[in-house]
Amino acid sequence: MAGKNFNFSKSARTAGTGFQAQSTVLSLLSGAGGQAQYQIVALDLLDACPLQPRFYSVNKEKMQSLADSIRLKGVLQPIVLRTKPDGRYEILAGHCRTEASRMAGKETIPAMVYQQLDDASAEYIFHVTNLEDGHDLPPSERARGYAAVAKLLAEKGLPNGQSTVGVAKETGVDVRTVQRYNRLAQLDAGLLEKVDAGQVSVRAGAQLSYLPEKQQAKVAQKLENGGTITEEEAVAMRRKAKQNIRPATIKKLDFAPFAKFFPPDATKKDLLIKVKQKL
Repeated sequence: MAGKNFNFSKSARTAGTGFQAQSTVLSLLSGAGGQAQYQIVALDLLDACPLQPRFYSVNKEKMQSLADSIRLKGVLQPIVLRTKPDGRYEILAGHCRTEASRMAGKETIPAMVYQQLDDASAEYIFHVTNLEDGHDLPPSERARGYAAVAKLLAEKGLPNGQSTVGVAKETGVDVRTVQRYNRLAQLDAGLLEKVDAGQVSVRAGAQLSYLPEKQQAKVAQKLENGGTITEEEAVAMRRKAKQNIRPATIKKLDFAPFAKFFPPDATKKDLLIKVKQKL
């Protein structure tokens, strides 16, 4: 979808804690250089973002509770949309609020609407708002989101775009947090599932990511029947694995090829000195 560019030179977030109220939404988006406007939009005009299934899942168990709250109080935090060429809207943030509103029998929903926003800008807003929107995201989904923000910033050529510093600034978390989630990308698939299941914390998972692939797979297998691994245990496993790495064998230098260049009575010590001088 062609459209207007979002101002990537400014952060898409404020110093606050995210979408705590409508005023925060207005500040977060309009202050970032975009053209978002507050509107009441019909629910039957909304389409899910195509990226949603790939990055973020919907917790159906919590949907009913949210629907009950919306039925009594309404939607307190506007969702974020962009217009589509066919007159409909694409959801950039607020998929759960949208679905819960439908369950609650609502026909409309408050929203911040971007007019004709281009695809790259929409993806950027999609990730930044979802990562900061207070969602109880599985670690693997949050890790993919941080990676996507890093990629988008890098493509825009912004300073620190590829670094954890840039991602941390955009998503409102500290650098160490982003670093830990980045390490999850190095985890065995089975072990990453254990992190999502809560058997392994993000901190412990970051430490386990340094283990060889085969050892990670063994750790995941041991957790199949339950159990957990603490950060301290993970650190100990990492240290042990590092100690078990054998140093490369140091081969002795063969002086025979160099002998013809030295006097017959030259010792190996003399040869070594001369060779070192040449190096």
